[in-house]
Amino acid sequence: MITRSATSQDISALVELDEQSAPVDAIDGVEARILDKPDLLEWMLQHDGIVVAIDEGRVVGYVLSHVVKWMHGIPELVWLEHIGVHPDFRRRGVALALLEAVSSKYHGRASCLHASIHPKNLASLRLMARLHAETGERVLAYVQLSSPTRAI
Repeated sequence: MITRSATSQDISALVELDEQSAPVDAIDGVEARILDKPDLLEWMLQHDGIVVAIDEGRVVGYVLSHVVKWMHGIPELVWLEHIGVHPDFRRRGVALALLEAVSSKYHGRASCLHASIHPKNLASLRLMARLHAETGERVLAYVQLSSPTRAI
């Protein structure tokens, strides 16, 4: 298996892999589809934000990431947007190899990797533990900006 930056020729394989892995990764009935958003896929490709894992010429995993200038007072961190691994290639080190590739890619340009992980996503929590990641409890809040919000 090798890892490399994705190219436009990988798009159909990435979308297909996302379709195959999302139902398996569903938490509380919500599928983890992300590559069905063409704008995100295009932006990530333009900013070299997708690393793929290739096994015998087939895309078997991917990670979306990009550098964020500041977050939580930390400068230049790598935000891990999403990791996807084909169900047949789980528990074979694909996700770990992808994160090692991301780490190498951003070494010297960013200070750390940062991810938001659902507490029921045990596979991702185990992966982060293998990387000796610091984890803690955090509640994420999202306020839609499509309509005005007033404090009462």
